[in-house]
Amino acid sequence: MIKFKDFFKQKQPKKLKSEMKARHMHPIGLDPNSHPKHPGRFVPKMHQVKQENPKLTRMKSGQSKREVLASCDVKQIILQFSISPDINNPKKLGNTGIVMRYDQRYKKFILESNRDGVEVMTAEGIQRVGVTKIKDNWWKKVSYDGAVSYHNNIDCSESSYHRLDGPAFVESDKSFMSWWVNGERHRLDGPAKIINRGGRVKNVYYIHNEEYTKEDFDKYILKFGGAENTQTALDLLDI
Repeated sequence: MIKFKDFFKQKQPKKLKSEMKARHMHPIGLDPNSHPKHPGRFVPKMHQVKQENPKLTRMKSGQSKREVLASCDVKQIILQFSISPDINNPKKLGNTGIVMRYDQRYKKFILESNRDGVEVMTAEGIQRVGVTKIKDNWWKKVSYDGAVSYHNNIDCSESSYHRLDGPAFVESDKSFMSWWVNGERHRLDGPAKIINRGGRVKNVYYIHNEEYTKEDFDKYILKFGGAENTQTALDLLDI
């Protein structure tokens, strides 16, 4: 029988290395799936504190209005807010008033305040995200990915694409442009859709939402003696 005073003299089993280092395994705290040996189960509750990303801290304190993120920053923020990164759509970071989005200028994810007007790089230069009324029944929309579109309705849906003096939709790098009139793909002086991916250009021709081959399109225009006369004829025919 072991005496009480001798109990503490007994040799205690050594702690596993994974147990000793568990609290240092994860950059922002406890995550039971972050390591094959599940070190999270050994982390005491007093050490289960999430360390906030320093760039996010500066944004929240108002010390900066924009922060470019390294890959380690992105991973930390993803784990902290349980979000998945999306190149095309910004992600709100809880109730912080800050969004994480992919910026075409830096080719990286950035943090930006959602309270003020967010500025992005578009094919027309740096512009503020949102919808702006240009004149009666005509609105311009700038998206977070830098795409610019023009609409004849404030809902800015695809059925409301409309522009007479240029493309109604332009991606930030001009890799995709399309011409629309009153919600229909339509252009008489060239292709209504231009796709430029990796230097390979594809032109698609439309007249009032009807697709034409290049040969049929040219014949149609020549029949009326040019693009201007064709539009006049279509107006007279109410097409």
